Amino acid sequence: MDDVVRRLLHVQVLLAQVRRVVARVPGTPSARLVASVCEENNVIHQVLTLAQAQALAEANLKERMTALYHADEATQRLGKQWVRWLAWERGQGSYTERRDVERWLHTVFRELSASVPALVARYGEQETKYIVPVDYRPQTAKGV
Repeated sequence: MDDVVRRLLHVQVLLAQVRRVVARVPGTPSARLVASVCEENNVIHQVLTLAQAQALAEANLKERMTALYHADEATQRLGKQWVRWLAWERGQGSYTERRDVERWLHTVFRELSASVPALVARYGEQETKYIVPVDYRPQTAKGV
């Protein structure tokens, strides 16, 4: 679980960077993405709190990990929409912001995908299918 915790801490840093850049751009798509990033950060905080507790509640941890992967799916989708919207609104002037957000979100996806083997080792292949969406599992991933 140490590997998963390390990766989640990295994901928190990346999401803070995404939030900082996106929050500077006014508009409804920005507000939606910021809200999604905040929700994902809240779930990560809950997972980290559960993972660090001595009397680890397995059911709660599995539930929060499931919520984390689903929150990231929403963030990934909204992030792609935001990048398209910003390109339409600002054109080439927004290239750096778009590139940075795309790169950070892709790294978040890779970190969560890289956490899957630790979850498989902890819960087994069959149970992990209910925790981790298909796109994040290495053998079935289409890639983002």
